[in-house]
Amino acid sequence: MKKTMAYIVTVLLLLSCVACQKEPPEDEGKENPEGYLFSIPGDESFLQMKSLGDGFALLSRYEGKWIVSYANTEIMLLTETLLTLQARNEKTPVFHTFSDSGEFGFIYLDHRLFFVSMHTAQYAEYTLPADVDLSTALYHGGEFYYTVGEYILCSGYDFSSYSVLNTGKIENFGGLAALDNKTQTLFFATKDDTGFTGISSLLRGTPEITPVLKIAFDTFMPLQDGYVILIRNQKDGKTYIRLNCVTGETNELYVSLKRNYRAVDISGNGAYLIGVSYKDVNNTQTVVDVYDMVSQSVIQRYNMVYASLYNVIAMSNNGRYILYCRNTLDGRVVCYLDLKEVISNRI
Repeated sequence: MKKTMAYIVTVLLLLSCVACQKEPPEDEGKENPEGYLFSIPGDESFLQMKSLGDGFALLSRYEGKWIVSYANTEIMLLTETLLTLQARNEKTPVFHTFSDSGEFGFIYLDHRLFFVSMHTAQYAEYTLPADVDLSTALYHGGEFYYTVGEYILCSGYDFSSYSVLNTGKIENFGGLAALDNKTQTLFFATKDDTGFTGISSLLRGTPEITPVLKIAFDTFMPLQDGYVILIRNQKDGKTYIRLNCVTGETNELYVSLKRNYRAVDISGNGAYLIGVSYKDVNNTQTVVDVYDMVSQSVIQRYNMVYASLYNVIAMSNNGRYILYCRNTLDGRVVCYLDLKEVISNRI
């Protein structure tokens, strides 16, 4: 009996230790970590980052031009500028990435589509019809899925031909969220005046729209194979939901009920998520959490004393690197975090 009680106590202690590791204490975050990469001149020059293959694509604005460049995380340096676009107006380009290898990406600006090779620095430009909107487009298997009015269309990247995927009108459309190739089912967000209201599905070539999930959320991140991550506000923080769009089943993932993440990114392999929040009301200190999707716990926390991480932070496809920028007196500096020691037994 004593042995049984001792065993139960030991198990409970171990479980309590595991639970404690879900959320590191505030004072256990690493202070001001940084690996220096390069600097970008101009006080509004750095805008977006996307993980591509073994590195990151960088979209910046400087002296009235949009500049696309590439940072290789294996050798930790900035390669040549890939593309320079004259900014016709203040509208920010939509910067997407595609192809599993990360070799190609596209930029959508002023009804122009730039198909860019990140390895050769060559690109092709296509002028799109005025009614084509790629701001909520998905790219999968060599094809674009995008909207024109209340219809979802599909075409190759040269847009020489297209097919209409739905025979009935879609109301309350909020953006394409996911695509399941096996069942040829598209999933899209629905929204009203208050924001996003749920996820619905559409079988290609049919008029039937089926509600999959009715839930209010703030934004979403499309993943592969019919999965999407929804980011939902709560009074005490944010909850991340990984939704299996094929079955409609949801899996609530605990991230941090103490925080209100302002920016997130997920590794290309879907194993890690990073969340950025502000530690104080004056937004002078930033906290970055590295969240393991498998163990559903925060495995690393960084405390930073600069607040320029909102929308300018990205995670590499393998989950090893985080790129971010911080303000300096003479511009902005791009830095990186190497998570090798944290995830060495998980890659």
